[in-house]
Amino acid sequence: MASAGEQAHLRKYIEDGIKQKIRLNYLLESYKKQEEKTRERIIDQSNLISKITFENAPDKKIKLFKERLNKDQALILKIVQSTIYELLDEINELTLIMAAHLEELTEIEVDIGGFVTHAIGVDTNASLDSDNMIVTFKKGGHIEIPIGTKMSKWKDSSQMTINTTTKAGN
Repeated sequence: MASAGEQAHLRKYIEDGIKQKIRLNYLLESYKKQEEKTRERIIDQSNLISKITFENAPDKKIKLFKERLNKDQALILKIVQSTIYELLDEINELTLIMAAHLEELTEIEVDIGGFVTHAIGVDTNASLDSDNMIVTFKKGGHIEIPIGTKMSKWKDSSQMTINTTTKAGN
């Protein structure tokens, strides 16, 4: 039988991991947007170089434009894309580590009360009233509720309900 300290540690670890995963996903999305913007800038810069070359612009000017193009291409290849791959790897690794911890926590909580663990992680645009287990979303809010168990089947009696509410005037 595991101690209450182990249970608390595992629950905190999982909740923190969920929050970290949410933050990493937001960071990943911002890098993907940056990659898209930089690709658009590369296309525009290439078109501009073709245009000014056709119009016989001074070589010095063309060289400056090509330098900017080369920097943008290097930015995408060396920084943005490698960061995207690193973030994806980090998210995958975090998911696997959390799954192992979640299985252990679930085993403890099933032994204690017969419940499969429901750990809820929220981002900055959502909040959790943990006493009443009510999640409130702002626009763009996001939560994750991972479930992990070693059991081949179980009955979920959490009675979790998702209600949508709209405030007057919105």
